[in-house]
Amino acid sequence: MSYRALLLRYVLGSGAVLCVPAGVVLFMFGGAASDASALQSARVCETGSRSTASSCLSLYEGQITATREHYRALTELTINLDGSAVRVGYDCWDSIPGACSGISFQPGFHLVTEWWRGQIVMLGLRGSLPAVLTDQNPAYLLHSRAGYLEFAIPGISLVLWGLLILQAPARIDELMNTALARSPNPTRQLSRLRIWRVAWGNSSWAGIAAWLFLYAVGFIYVVKTSQYAGAALIWLCCGVIAFGLSGIAASLYLTNRIRRIERHS
Repeated sequence: MSYRALLLRYVLGSGAVLCVPAGVVLFMFGGAASDASALQSARVCETGSRSTASSCLSLYEGQITATREHYRALTELTINLDGSAVRVGYDCWDSIPGACSGISFQPGFHLVTEWWRGQIVMLGLRGSLPAVLTDQNPAYLLHSRAGYLEFAIPGISLVLWGLLILQAPARIDELMNTALARSPNPTRQLSRLRIWRVAWGNSSWAGIAAWLFLYAVGFIYVVKTSQYAGAALIWLCCGVIAFGLSGIAASLYLTNRIRRIERHS
């Protein structure tokens, strides 16, 4: 079996395996993004409900009975709601500025909880609209799942690179040998399209590293601007830019090498 066939088998095989977790990550992010959009457009219920089938917003007053600190996870509150205890984590950092002002989050404190599809999605002071994000809010889930998109890059990148290898008509060394053989005859110069196809197929591996780097930078922007819902679009754009730039750079470099051989041989 040739080197090209072995490389193609390894790249496509590895990519196919890694596309399984990539698909899971993309599915999880898409679900959270869809739920976040639905929550944003939800209206207040005419009759309050804590049912998982309720797609409107319900407000219930409760009292904090316990607070539990976690090393990595959010601080968890135990809230008494009409005799039933519920647990939820709260996130002041990603909430709107001032959302946690006036709330002590200590046992005995009364607050209002906002429910949607059977979960507490917001907390707030009594008599005001809740604005403190909870770990059950789809918008909060987007924060972590936007970072997980980084793990979807390797599998998709390898499959894309494998397809680019598949379309390449030759390896770079084979193309260079062909250029040397044809160099005495200017009418038999290699076409630019053939050179670019070989360059894209044999050098696009750099797009994988470039995509990982660009999305890491893009994720910093997402965190700073809190544009978590747009993380998938940024992720996709980073992939297009990474493979596009790496392929174009490799094509220009290889074209220059071939033309120099054809001119000076």
